[in-house]
Amino acid sequence: MNVLLINPRDLNVAEVRQKCYPPLNLMYLASALLAAGREVRILDANAFLLWDEQIAAEARRFEADLVGLPLLSETAPQVFSIAQAVRAVRPEAKIVLGGPTATAWPDRVMGEFPMADFVISGEGERSIVQLCHALEKGGGLESVAGLSFRREGGVVHVPPTRPEKDADKFLPPARHLLADAYEQKKYYTLLVRERPTETLTTTRGCPFQCAFCYNTVRHYRKRS
Repeated sequence: MNVLLINPRDLNVAEVRQKCYPPLNLMYLASALLAAGREVRILDANAFLLWDEQIAAEARRFEADLVGLPLLSETAPQVFSIAQAVRAVRPEAKIVLGGPTATAWPDRVMGEFPMADFVISGEGERSIVQLCHALEKGGGLESVAGLSFRREGGVVHVPPTRPEKDADKFLPPARHLLADAYEQKKYYTLLVRERPTETLTTTRGCPFQCAFCYNTVRHYRKRS
């Protein structure tokens, strides 16, 4: 099974931007998929300023069976248009959305993104591997933790599993899949644009309690 993970563009696509960070979320998903024997590519449309037609063309060249997109409120318009473009050229591919917005409002996302086949809520490493297995076997979607999918005119929501307590069990992110972006110094901050920029995570979850967040419970796990 060929899995294409796409990092959508930021709203600001001006020539001079304040920052461009590696899609660490997709690299973690890719590591889990690679360990499960899947063919995986990450397409960073934000780093390379790719438009919908270019993204769709890559999905067709790769013969993607499953296309994954992270969904944030600020990137929802881009995710919508990318999913439409991919669906037009690769109708047989399944499209899955994940990330914070998908986790917070899976039912709403399924309603507002009709071209998406699935939504995954919560941490996606195990769930996306389970989804690939279910698709290859031709069923068993109810066994995929945190999965939302359509059935008989409605939406089925499978409860997510409890988050992995041991953050050290997650595989290192598959940074090698974005070697071209690193070599071309596509990742940067405005203050140190001439130097390569990397991102690291020392915890899973968030230690803060921001009033505007839908999840204000401190629930995070430290790495050793």
